[in-house]
Amino acid sequence: LTPRAKDVSSVAASYIVQVVVDTPWQVEIPGDATWVTTDVAEGTGNGQVTITVEENATGRDREAEVRIAGLVHKVEQEGR
Repeated sequence: LTPRAKDVSSVAASYIVQVVVDTPWQVEIPGDATWVTTDVAEGTGNGQVTITVEENATGRDREAEVRIAGLVHKVEQEGR
């Protein structure tokens, strides 16, 4: 996965994670990370996943570990 982690500001944002594998894969978002979504749930072989995070107006930083192809992609978002 590239990148393996991403720090984002408190505003809503989207970015791409590159997936380089030669097998089928799935995206798993933790149930408590309702502020994170992806454009695809699975794929086969090399591909990409667009991750979207909602605005964080909670006043607290937050993080989620999204699993893609069994690997962890860590999202950290600033609070505002």
